[in-house]
Amino acid sequence: MFIKKQNFLIKKLSILILIFINFFIDYNKVYATTFTESGYTLDIGVKQLESSIIDYSQNSDVNTWSIHPFNFRIGLNNSIDLQLVFDPYITQKSNKKINDSYGDFQISIKKKIWVNEDGKSAFGLMPYMKLPTADNRIGNNKVEGGIIFPFSTNISDTLNLDFMFETDYVYDDDEQNFDIEFIISGLLGINIQNSLGLYSEIIAIKSNDVDYKLSNIIGFGATYSLSKDLIFDIGLNHRLLGKEDDFNIFSGYTFLY
Repeated sequence: MFIKKQNFLIKKLSILILIFINFFIDYNKVYATTFTESGYTLDIGVKQLESSIIDYSQNSDVNTWSIHPFNFRIGLNNSIDLQLVFDPYITQKSNKKINDSYGDFQISIKKKIWVNEDGKSAFGLMPYMKLPTADNRIGNNKVEGGIIFPFSTNISDTLNLDFMFETDYVYDDDEQNFDIEFIISGLLGINIQNSLGLYSEIIAIKSNDVDYKLSNIIGFGATYSLSKDLIFDIGLNHRLLGKEDDFNIFSGYTFLY
């Protein structure tokens, strides 16, 4: 799972069906930076870097900038890849206070457990763990983790569909205990031209904590491919319901080598 920001790691479940519009240049290999994971894995030895050059979010009076958060992926074999996620620099401004730190470190392994004969659909399993490397003023100093079940299918030459179910074990700062959170997300991608695509993203979140209300986030953006191995993207995420970030703006790239 590529996490653009720490804020998006804390999420929850809903009985809602979600639709996204995202553009894949080579569906099995290179895809733009989005929240929803693909069911596909990298081939053995292939490396991929997904990053936001800059990422800004606002939550009430808290403004957060992340510089070059990244997800580095490498194929361990043709059905398993390793993912390392890190925020090298985060700055938060709130009530005239400024906190600076690097972020938490996340490690995950994705296993492609099913793919159809023509390779147009795939289903995977992806456990992950977050290690508390961030300063206490930025992070919560707790080990968290979860498991993700991504599914991808190629509807046509121009349309792609992804769905993802995720369950997380995360710390609740308000009640000072751990909650179980659930996320459902999905993706519908459209190819506008050979190098241009558009996307929109919705994330629905719920928790076993009865005090936590449903959260819902929708995102829009565009991707542009300079080559089959390099994609640039720009996007906006906006909260519809709940207590997640009011909005999030980012611009980044995906590079395969």
